[in-house]
Amino acid sequence: DVQFRLKFVQICRMYPETDEVEALIMSTVESDFADDHDAWIERAEYAVDVGGDAFGILEEATDSVQSEEMYLAAIHFAKEAVAVNSEALDTQKGVTFLDRLFEKASEASISSTEILLEHSRFLISTGDATSAVSLLRAAIHDDRDNGLCKDSQIWLELAQAVQVTSDAGYTTQQEPREVLEHAMKHIPIHDDRYVDIAVSLFRSLLFQPPKSSGAKIQKKIADLFERILVLSSDETGHKFCIPELCFACLQNSSMIGGIRTARKTYERIISKSSALQVYDEDVGAWKTFFDACITIERLDNDPNQKKNLRRLLETAVHFFSKCKQMPIAQEYK
Repeated sequence: DVQFRLKFVQICRMYPETDEVEALIMSTVESDFADDHDAWIERAEYAVDVGGDAFGILEEATDSVQSEEMYLAAIHFAKEAVAVNSEALDTQKGVTFLDRLFEKASEASISSTEILLEHSRFLISTGDATSAVSLLRAAIHDDRDNGLCKDSQIWLELAQAVQVTSDAGYTTQQEPREVLEHAMKHIPIHDDRYVDIAVSLFRSLLFQPPKSSGAKIQKKIADLFERILVLSSDETGHKFCIPELCFACLQNSSMIGGIRTARKTYERIISKSSALQVYDEDVGAWKTFFDACITIERLDNDPNQKKNLRRLLETAVHFFSKCKQMPIAQEYK
C-alpha cells in the first residue's frame, strides 16, 4: 500500500540524517507501484520536496500509465504545484508542461469532459480565451453523436470563455446570452444542470440585455424565472440562491416599469409561485427581498398602499415564523 509506505517517510522526517532511508522507501514505491497513478503523484510531490524534477516524473507517468485518471492527476498536480510552489518550481516550465500534456492527451486519444474543461480553463488562465472558445466549439460540433452537445458543463464553460474573450476586446461570433440560448435547445430539461443554464441565461438577460431589449425580452425573463422556480422546487444541491434571483427580478421590474410592475413581480413570487414554500434556508437573502418590496410600497401614493403594505408585512411575519426566525418576524409586526 502506497500510503502505508509514505507514513514511514513522514516518520523519517521527524529525525535527522534520514534522507537515504526516505530515498530508499521512495525507490520501492517506484518499483512496486508502476501502474498506480497515486504512486506517481506521491513521487512527484517527493521530488518537489527534495528539489527534483517533478514535471519530468509526471511526463514519465503519462508515458507509462495512459489513462484518463493518470492524465487528470498529472494536470491537477501540475496546476496546484505551479500555483502553490512558485518559488520551488519554474512557473513557465509548468505552463509549458501543461500545454504539452494536453497536446499529448489528444495525440493518445485520451479525452473526457473533465480533461476538455481543464484544457479550456488552462487556456483562459494563460490569456488565450479565443483558443478556449475554439476548443469548446469544436468539441460540441465534432462529438454530437457522443453527447458533448448535451453536456451543460461544456456550454457553461463556453459562455464564460466567450465573455472573457469579449471583455478582452475581441470580436466573438456569439454573445454569452446566445450561447446559453443555444444550449437550452440541446440539453434535455430533465438534465440535473439544465436549471444552471437557465439561471445563467436569466442573469445574462437581466444584467447584459440585448440592444433591442423590450417587451419580448421582459416576457422571456419572466418565463425563465417561472421555469427556474418550477425546476428548482425539488432541488437541494443547487448552486444559486433563489431569493437573490427574486431580488434581481424585482430590481429589473422596478427599473423597467416602475412601482406597479415591481408590485406585479413580487406578488407573483409570494402568491403564485413555490418559492416561499421551498427555499426557506436563505433567510438573510429573503429578508433583503422583503425589505425591498416594503420600500417599493412605501414609495407609492396608491390609495391601496396601506392594504398592500399590510399584506406584505403579514406574509413576511408568516414566512419568517415558519422558518423559526422569530426575531426577524417580530420586525415586521
